[in-house]
Amino acid sequence: MRSVVQLGTFENDMVTYRIKTGRGASDLFTRVGLQLEAYCSGMGKVLLAHLPEVEREAYLSGRPFVALTDRTIVDPNHLRQELAVVAEQGFAIDDEEIASGLRCMAVPLHNSEGGVVAAISVSQALSSRVRWNDTELLKSLKEAAFSIENDALS
Repeated sequence: MRSVVQLGTFENDMVTYRIKTGRGASDLFTRVGLQLEAYCSGMGKVLLAHLPEVEREAYLSGRPFVALTDRTIVDPNHLRQELAVVAEQGFAIDDEEIASGLRCMAVPLHNSEGGVVAAISVSQALSSRVRWNDTELLKSLKEAAFSIENDALS
C-alpha cells in the first residue's frame, strides 16, 4: 500500500466510507459503503469534533469504546480532549488506532454555510518505503478539501 485517499460521512454514530482510491486501495480493509466506528479513525475524529456539543457529548457518554490496537483511545475524557484539539487544529491523525502499522490524516469538508458535512483522509502504511511527511500531507489534504468545497459550490 502506498497512499489511500478516502471520503467519509457521519451516519448512525459511524463513519460511512463513500469514496476510496489510490495505489494500494485494494490492500486496505475499508470499502465503499462500509461503516466503521468513528472514535478510532482520522475521518471519524474530524466528524465527531465538528458535531454540535450536545450530540458529541451524547456520543461520548453513550457507549464503551473498544481498543482495536494498543493505541486506540478508549477513555471518553481522553477522547473528548483529543476532539477539542482536532477542532482547534483543523485536522485529525489516527496513529495506529484503528489498525497496527497504519497511519492516517484527515481534514473536514464544509458546506456553503460552513458546517462540516464530510471528511477526506490519506492512509499510509508505516512500513511503506515512500510516505508523505505530515507537513506535505496536511498541505495537500487542505488543498484538496478547498478544491472539493469550491467545486461543490460552483
